[in-house]
Formats: sequence, C-alpha cells, structure tokens
Amino acid sequence: MFEMKETCNLFLRNMNGEYLFQLRDNHVSDGGKWSLFGGGIEPGETPEEGVKREVKEEINFDLKDAKLILEYTNSLGSHAYLFFSIIDKDINELTLKEGKDFGFFSIEDSKNIGCSEIVKKYLPIVEEYFQSTFKN
Repeated sequence: MFEMKETCNLFLRNMNGEYLFQLRDNHVSDGGKWSLFGGGIEPGETPEEGVKREVKEEINFDLKDAKLILEYTNSLGSHAYLFFSIIDKDINELTLKEGKDFGFFSIEDSKNIGCSEIVKKYLPIVEEYFQSTFKN
C-alpha cells in the first residue's frame, strides 16, 4: 500500500512586505502556478529539518529558523506543516534550482498572478501572524 509522505511548505517574507513564491513546473502538483517552497519530509527528519533541506535544495538558501504556523491535511490527503520565516536576501542573491521561476510579490500582487490554493488560503493567516508578532 502506498503511504503518503508528510510534507512541509514555507512562506518566506522580506521586510518590504513581499513574499517569495516559486512558479511550479508543469509536471508537479500546482504546476504552472505560483506557490511555496517545500516538499516531502524524508524518513527520520523532523518537519523543520525537512523545510530547511527543501529550501536549500530549491533556492540554495540556508534557512536559520522557521516558525511552525499550522498543520493541515493537503489536497493529496497527507499531513502537512506550514512554516514562516523572514528572508533578508535579495532575489539576485538566491539561485533557483527547482521550478520555472521565482520572485517576490506583495500581497496585492499575489491576488493577480495565478497563485496556488495553499497561497490563497493561508497567506492572510501568515500575514496576520507576521503583523501580530513583529509589530514595531
């Protein structure tokens, strides 16, 4: 019997209020849509270790810390972990290693670029978390 892998996804936000999204390859889930970095958690990994590995593999960024925002059941029926972190790098300091493209987008822009359901559903929750946690 096929067992679904646990997955992890990450909202990365810069201090300009923009989120880093990945334009997904056509042959994967959410293909052709702007979505989050992340993927399957390997056996023996914690969810945080998994999200750090995925971000390193996908954009060559060493994620120092990630805050678990929530757990949910994804569209494939597997258990998923949603993380948040601040990124202090410019796009030209990152290297896209998976996906068609990537870029920083404002919340307003994200409404018009063809985002995945996970982004549409959870971006308001993540931004509310940011605003309540990082108020000046």
